[in-house]
Amino acid sequence: MAVSDNMLLKGLRSGRHFGLPYAMAWLHRAAGIGLLLYLWLHILTLAGLSDPERFAAKLRLFRRLGLFTLEWLLALPVILHAANGGRLILYEIGGWRRDDRLLTAAFCASGAYLVLVVGLTAGLHLQPAVGWWIAVWIPALAATAWVVVNISCSAMGIFWRLQRISGAFLLLLIPAHMLFMHANPDIGHDPSVILNRIRHQPLMRITDAAILLCALYHGAYGLLSILKDYSTTDRLVRLCGALVIIVSIVMGWLGLRTLTLL
Repeated sequence: MAVSDNMLLKGLRSGRHFGLPYAMAWLHRAAGIGLLLYLWLHILTLAGLSDPERFAAKLRLFRRLGLFTLEWLLALPVILHAANGGRLILYEIGGWRRDDRLLTAAFCASGAYLVLVVGLTAGLHLQPAVGWWIAVWIPALAATAWVVVNISCSAMGIFWRLQRISGAFLLLLIPAHMLFMHANPDIGHDPSVILNRIRHQPLMRITDAAILLCALYHGAYGLLSILKDYSTTDRLVRLCGALVIIVSIVMGWLGLRTLTLL
């Protein structure tokens, strides 16, 4: 059985465990927090593109510190969060109650993705063109539409619905974006290549903006949910919630400014 947020919280407080689904719920949250922090750092780094020389110097520092290795290691939390998120969507919204099969499918999808990432590391360099992104957008929009239709009559609030909708939209786009970056290292490390992509490739700019806004909302909602579950006082929840919202708005503004003003 899939582990809901309430079950996870009860398990923490009572010391009970729910097997693999329980562990996956914990890993899902941990991966989500890590990816949100990385997203914030990524936005702050790209905001320096207005000064290409300074941006290049910052990347050289990151390389010396070994931080570029993190880009490859991110494949683990990305595929874990995405595959388990897809499983939860099918369980919560699609009514697929054979959770053992969903877990097996999630692990198989994760393994296939990681094998592809290793292939890219070994020297397989792809050059995804417009067709690549169209092929990703179509199923991403189809999954989003399916979720919208199936939760249209839900009694849950609008923010919960947007969380599920954004998750369905990002389910394919985030892994595809990471594969794209792994296949083309210069796209994320060469200021001139990054600027050319932003200025002269409208589909990539739209894709980046869509991922940015959906990921910021999805991550902020998830973080707020965790704060509500484990905070001891309402005041702390409000203070931390306000901070998360402010940071998300600032990051969204910085990200859109980078995509539109360069």
